[in-house]
Amino acid sequence: MPLLRDPRKTGLSVSALETVEVSRYLGMRRNKTDRNEALGLAELAKLQLPSVGKVHLKSGATQQLRSKLVLRQKLTMHRVACENMMRSLIRLHGGQFSLPFKSVQARSVLNAEIARLKREIGIDLSTELTPLLDLCTSLRRFLDRLEKQLGAWARAHPACSRFLAIPGVGPITAISFYTAIEDPGRFPKAASVGRYLGRAPNIGRSGLMMRHGRISRMGNKLTRSHLSLAAASVLAERTSDNPLKRWGAKLRSDRGNVVRGSPSLGDWR
Repeated sequence: MPLLRDPRKTGLSVSALETVEVSRYLGMRRNKTDRNEALGLAELAKLQLPSVGKVHLKSGATQQLRSKLVLRQKLTMHRVACENMMRSLIRLHGGQFSLPFKSVQARSVLNAEIARLKREIGIDLSTELTPLLDLCTSLRRFLDRLEKQLGAWARAHPACSRFLAIPGVGPITAISFYTAIEDPGRFPKAASVGRYLGRAPNIGRSGLMMRHGRISRMGNKLTRSHLSLAAASVLAERTSDNPLKRWGAKLRSDRGNVVRGSPSLGDWR
């Protein structure tokens, strides 16, 4: 029997519920068994409690595009860790390596440093550093090809191409935001997007007292980090001036008057 990726194609009504809220509801039962959990899921489907939020089911194309962003993030982390490991091995034995690994002279400079350490202190690091350098080079080449593919897709896509016109927004941020939202019609207002991405503050209210805490961080961490980096790049830009940068600079100057714990410059709400 072929695997059915989208059960909605069968004509049945399908709802995806928030796993954290469902887990809390099922946790009220004393005994955790498959039968009790099945009964609890059936009750949730029948009652349709408003406290248990529904999850938007994204299309297969959006999920595939999102997986490329996750792949890029994971491989970038491995590449950075590998390069830091190489620098640590060189510095451990008194060597120096100041060139970035993306430089075309990196391999020749590294080989010269390995030869110097072997000649002066009698330690051969080629068996450790050469395989790591080959791995870093392969990762960089693959990541370059992946980023070129994502960049071409973003420029050809109608929505992402409009995002690219925003200062500080590149192809990765545009695709990340698009795949996180996909359908803007499911949000009643623009401010809801900020809450969806975890940029709205937690609110604690009791009687007449109300306290604004830190941002909830309940949204997608990857997209939130991309938006934060984009906002930081806008504020750090010194050669251009635009309304978005002026708004961010004014918010930064008035930060002392903002309620403590309220969203920071990276909120973009």
